[in-house]
Amino acid sequence: MIFKKTYKYLVLVLLILIISSCQKEKISIIVPYGSPSYTTMYLDDYDVSIIQGADPLVAAFGSNNYDVIVAPTNLGAKFYSSSKTYQLVASIVWGNMYLISHSPINFDQINDKNIYAFGQSQTPDIILNYILNAHEANPNIIYLSSASEVIASFMLNPNDIYLVAEPQYSILDNTDIIYAQDMQEAYEKISGLNPYPQASIFVNKNLSDRQVEDIENDFKNSINQLKKSENKKWIADELDIEEAIISKVIERSHISYLNAEDAKYDIELYLNLIIDFNNNLLSKLPEDSFYR
Repeated sequence: MIFKKTYKYLVLVLLILIISSCQKEKISIIVPYGSPSYTTMYLDDYDVSIIQGADPLVAAFGSNNYDVIVAPTNLGAKFYSSSKTYQLVASIVWGNMYLISHSPINFDQINDKNIYAFGQSQTPDIILNYILNAHEANPNIIYLSSASEVIASFMLNPNDIYLVAEPQYSILDNTDIIYAQDMQEAYEKISGLNPYPQASIFVNKNLSDRQVEDIENDFKNSINQLKKSENKKWIADELDIEEAIISKVIERSHISYLNAEDAKYDIELYLNLIIDFNNNLLSKLPEDSFYR
């Protein structure tokens, strides 16, 4: 009798151990809402946290609580110089910002205009000033606290100029007559480079090479699924965006996976632009170990 009870107990323990070994702890990801979060839509086996604003990303880089952080490229570079915890594996969003107005927008005739912008001292501000400086333009830039506040101001006075991002641009463009300037095209013309690597994937250095390889492959697959035409209705429902404009939203978000090795040249040129703009934001290029 004792033998049978012991045997049953051992079998139960063995089953628990087998089940536990088969259960894979989910990789945790934090990603900002908008174009970066679209890249995670097909990451079903991951624990994805979608957040608003930069503060949670700053906290994530400092806390080391996440396996993967999707964030502005320059933010990851800044934190690597001090903590060396999160390494860049790929850039995935190559600019999603537009200037819009009810009136034509001409960079050479913009000095007397108001531009309502968001993201002061962040990527939106850096790219906007880079383009304006190249045109020797000096408009009155009014910084608001968020992209949603910029949209609210546009609704009140659409004849001023507003810096917006996707999906807001495509949503407005679908219901209104809007003049727009593509900030990515303007950047390319001025710099002679590819679009700027706005957002990248950063992985905790403690992840194994196998784990990182799986993360890379899963992001690539998720982005490929995002761009497939047969998935548009499901994506539109998930994002609460009209199906008629979902293709424009994705196209204008400039989502494309480029691994660290292939993206390094464009990343360093972009980071040098930031250093020249304000070295308090980033004082120097990260060392080569920043790229995984």
